[in-house]
Amino acid sequence: MISEYTHTEDKTLTASISESFYIEYKKDGEVYHVETFPGKSIYYVEDAAYNWAVGLKKINALEVT
Repeated sequence: MISEYTHTEDKTLTASISESFYIEYKKDGEVYHVETFPGKSIYYVEDAAYNWAVGLKKINALEVT
């Protein structure tokens, strides 16, 4: 794992970035979504995780509003 982000509204939601440039979105430590980024840089992946953490990027019904 390169880094981990915690959602600002719901601290049980986290996003972990892998060395293989994908994000695992977790609720209470359990993976509920994996997003891959073929052909993108690690900076792009980091930005995606950050945008999710601050509420700009939505994943699915588990998200808080």
